[in-house]
Formats: sequence, structure tokens, C-alpha cells
Amino acid sequence: MKTYDIISAINISLFAVPFITALSRYKRLDKGMQILCIICGVSLLSEILALYAAFQFHNNIPVYTIYSVVDTILLCLYFDSSIAYFHKRYIGKWLTLLTILSAISSLLYLGSLDSINDFFLYYQGIIVIGMCLFALIQQLYRSEYRLPEFSPHFWAAILFIFCWTFALMNVWIYEFLNDKPGILQSISNYMMVWISMLMNIGLTIIFLSNPKNMKYAQ
Repeated sequence: MKTYDIISAINISLFAVPFITALSRYKRLDKGMQILCIICGVSLLSEILALYAAFQFHNNIPVYTIYSVVDTILLCLYFDSSIAYFHKRYIGKWLTLLTILSAISSLLYLGSLDSINDFFLYYQGIIVIGMCLFALIQQLYRSEYRLPEFSPHFWAAILFIFCWTFALMNVWIYEFLNDKPGILQSISNYMMVWISMLMNIGLTIIFLSNPKNMKYAQ
């Protein structure tokens, strides 16, 4: 078995950990964290389907293309439920509609299911980081119930910003190394796997440290 296959198998196992952890505590979670649990489940399913498609069809890009759209929609709904300003003004729902329109437009005019869509990838990264920054600002200025650092939404936003910033940087590096020796591209591919691992470990810690029946600053 190739090294990449071993790492992929480990990565899938790590995708399962936060999902199982969140599922075991599902009734304790607020609506936002429940949506985050669903996101973990969808991520796990997409990784399994992607690994199957890679072995069966030698192409798993369509799986990741569809997953990126679904993931962005769910993240918009997550922030809509965890950011009071978004929820009151339906901003998360409007962003969900914008995401659907952007996905359809990018597939029709800028790419296809069989190719990596840079436009939507950048759109996804920018919109997620933007929502995370807004969430952090709100929690820092509205902490009537507890200090923001005790809120799982605070740490989830920090984690998303960290991982998505490195993910976008890695995309830029990959494009820069497009015509460079294969070993450099391999390093870029492995970086995405390690970023994914870090995300799953972080989410697991957030779910494990989630207190029961806690009311968070929103």
C-alpha cells in the first residue's frame, strides 16, 4: 500500500472521530453545534466516497466538487444559527442562496464536475473566513453569559480561520508549482491531508469540551 493510501485511511478515521464524538453528545449541543455535527458526518461520507471513486474510477474530483458546495451551505447555516446578527437578519440564509447561485454559475461557465473549480474554492475560503471573523468580533463584544473563550463557537471560528487560511495558501502554492517537479506537488498534496487532520483533531477537542446545557454568548 502506498504512503498516500495509508495517510488517506488514517485521515478517514480522523473524520470519524469528531462525528462520533458529536453524535454521542448530540442532545447536549445547541443548534449551531448540531449543524457542525452534521457537517462532520457529511465530511466523513464524502471522504469515503472520494476514496472509493479514486480506486474505482481513478477520479474523485466530482465527489469533492459536490461536497464543497454542500459544506459551504451547511457552514452558512451553522453561522446563521450561531451569530445572533446573522440569525435576526437572515444573513446566513441569504449567503446560502448566494452559494447555490455561485456554485451553479461556476459549474456552467467556469468549470465542470470533473475539474477543480478555483473560483468556487476561493469563494468558499473567503466567505468562511469572513463569517468566522464576524463571529469572533460579535463574541468579543457580546459576552453577557460567559467569556467568549469558554464558547465552543469561539474556538470553532478560530479553527476554521487557521485551517482555511493555510488551505488557501496551499492552493496558491499548488498553482505556483503546477509546472514544477512532481515532488513539490506531492508536498502540496500532503499539506492538504495534514490540514484536514488538524481540523478533525480540533473539532474533536471542541466537542469533547462542550459543556452540557451551556448558554453561549451570541
